[in-house]
Amino acid sequence: MAQPKMIQAMHPFKRKAITPKEFISEFGADYKIKGIFPKCLHCGEDVFTYGTSSIEVTSRFKHHSGKSCNPTHIGEGTITFDFKHGEEVKKKFCETDTICKSYVLCLNMVGRRKFSTNTFLTLCKRADKRNIWSYAGIEVWMIPYILLTLSDLTITISQDKSFQIRFVLDKNFDLLSRERICNIEKIYADSQTMIESFIVSHDSFENIEIGWMQKPLIDKLTSYC
Repeated sequence: MAQPKMIQAMHPFKRKAITPKEFISEFGADYKIKGIFPKCLHCGEDVFTYGTSSIEVTSRFKHHSGKSCNPTHIGEGTITFDFKHGEEVKKKFCETDTICKSYVLCLNMVGRRKFSTNTFLTLCKRADKRNIWSYAGIEVWMIPYILLTLSDLTITISQDKSFQIRFVLDKNFDLLSRERICNIEKIYADSQTMIESFIVSHDSFENIEIGWMQKPLIDKLTSYC
């Protein structure tokens, strides 16, 4: 019998329960680097987020490997990896049209003149480290949405003024259509105030226009591959 997933944990600094989405919204995807961890509501041990950068997998918290706890809190199921499929996904992502569409989709969501090719390439390299290509069931159109969840992004206004934004996946299940509905929220990293919300969809990806892109830009993007 499947055990329940840990969908809540204790806030690192406040006496309240927090969901994975709330935790990532407040502390960002690089919380481990910052040394900030939520706590298990049952045993008080540090836990980490799981599935927050996946469109298909339910977001939850997990104990570190080897830790034990009350089974009503630690039952998580597992993300499965399909490495052969991952090779195919990355190969498709590296096709010129696909990587260009992925960049433009990110550009449109972050804001034009606010998202550089260097930032995009850095996110792609971070995706390599996290092996997102091999998530079982992942499709190539999902990649740009996932890339944006991998790190906070700095928006520079002037030489001495900037702020950070982050993207957080908001996954729900529509009881009427029996389908998963996924949005991606752009928020201010400091206040967690939402700036804008986008529907995560295959059509949005496929309808991206890339005819305006010039060869130097395309060459820089494809240099990743």
